[in-house]
Order: sequence, then C-alpha cells, then structure tokens
Amino acid sequence: MAGKIFISCGQAENVEKEFVNRLSNFLNKQGFNSYVAIKVKSLGDINRSIINELEDSDYFLFIDFKREKINGDYRGSLFSHQELAIAYYIGFDNVIFFKHKNVRLEGFFKYIQSNPTEFSNYPELMSAIESEIKEREWSPDFSRNLNINLCLKPNRIIDYQ
Repeated sequence: MAGKIFISCGQAENVEKEFVNRLSNFLNKQGFNSYVAIKVKSLGDINRSIINELEDSDYFLFIDFKREKINGDYRGSLFSHQELAIAYYIGFDNVIFFKHKNVRLEGFFKYIQSNPTEFSNYPELMSAIESEIKEREWSPDFSRNLNINLCLKPNRIIDYQ
C-alpha cells in the first residue's frame, strides 16, 4: 500500500481545481496515493470522507490559497483551515505548509505554524512542493498506520501463547 498524502487546499476557482488535479497526478506518478476533498455536503460527508481520509493518510500537505481581500491582505481558505485543525488533532507529524504570499497568517494556522513556505504563482508552488517532498524524504513506501500482513499456509495453526 502506497503512502497517502492528504492535500488540503481550496478549490473555489477553476485554476485551483486544475492545479490540484495536476498535483495529484504528479504525486500518483511518484508512487503516492493522494486525496483531495472535492465536495462535502453534510456533516455525514465530513465524517465519512474528510475525517476517515485524514485518519488513513500518512502525510498532510496544506496549501493556503488567497480568498477575499481584507484591509489590503487576503484571507485564506476557511475549509482548509478546518481540515488543518482536524489533522492537528489527529496528530500528524509529516506536514508541509504553503501559503500565498498575500494571505494573512491568522487563526489556528498562526499558532501552529509561523513559517509556511510562501508562493506567488502556481508554477512556483509546484516546484516548491516537489522540493519540500524531496527534502523531507517523504516516501511512497512509508505508512504511519500499522499494517501487518501474515502470509500463512492453509490450515497452519499458530499458538500465540
């Protein structure tokens, strides 16, 4: 089973959807499984999709795209910040943070990560993601979830006492 990367980012605009699709394809070609929350319509969807996928993921990649302008700056994606809070609660050790250079560092993000890698455009972001994954030695062979496979011959009795 390949290492799984949960990609947390907004997808409010078509260009963001196209970027995350390219990113997901790139990660899959590197041997990872990737997950991006596309549509969540109810609390049940959050439980079944977001929380379960986070619990099953090995890595957390956070990208804060800019949203509405507020006093000269931009706020980030609120839904991504909620995913970040859940990931923090679950206890992710392998995380990489990115934010658009004009997005305010605020909310929960401000308190858990004060030095995200900043980006200005999508090609710069893709290059930075590739570099960070390599530098941090994320591996498609790693899993933070215990996974035991026993290869046994049929009818073999194992005494665990």
